[in-house]
Amino acid sequence: MIDVLFFAQVRELIGCNHLQLPADYATVATLRQALSLKGDRWALALEGDKLLAAVNQTLVPFDHPLNAGDEVAFYPPVTGVEMQNKIIVDTESFDIAREHQWLSASETEGAVVTFVGKVRNNNLGCDVNALTLEHYPGMTEKLLAQIVDEARLRWPLGRVVVFHRIGEMRAGDGIVLVGVSSAHRADAFLAAEFIMDYLKTKAPFWKRESTPQGELWVAARDKDCAAAERW
Repeated sequence: MIDVLFFAQVRELIGCNHLQLPADYATVATLRQALSLKGDRWALALEGDKLLAAVNQTLVPFDHPLNAGDEVAFYPPVTGVEMQNKIIVDTESFDIAREHQWLSASETEGAVVTFVGKVRNNNLGCDVNALTLEHYPGMTEKLLAQIVDEARLRWPLGRVVVFHRIGEMRAGDGIVLVGVSSAHRADAFLAAEFIMDYLKTKAPFWKRESTPQGELWVAARDKDCAAAERW
């Protein structure tokens, strides 16, 4: 069996907050399609690009597989989240002071945590003259948004900024800025670390280093994967 939960407008439209169903659905999408056939109100509640889904309290894409014992939730975006998230992928550098000011706008949030990743002048014993970042346009922004949404499911957050640069950068240049505001510092620290760990392993960015020995693609690191898996 699987448990299916409905929240907010979705719950009100279908008049139901919980179902227990046989584990006969391969993915979240097939479950959504089957539920939509229950009637017009169900179809209306479960349509649209803004519907979100979670499995076992983790935000997932609709092609996510389902297994017996799973808890599946359908819900609309959290109120005000689109105004609270800032996700930017750009060749231009970021202004840390400006982003910190934006994160600090609310007087109800007592904690602001920012992390900046920079280009090192060496890697694995080799001098690094420059770093070039390539990405998958469109998919990158979508995955960054999903990572932030998942962070919001885990911790009560205010504003969140993820600014990732692409193109060529020199030693000392900022690569990525992750900033989080929350009522309390523990939530802000954990959320910022979670976002960075997931960004490093799930977002489609690729690094190429310019060294005295030539151009080298940077391989994925086991310790980055281990850091993401702990969540």
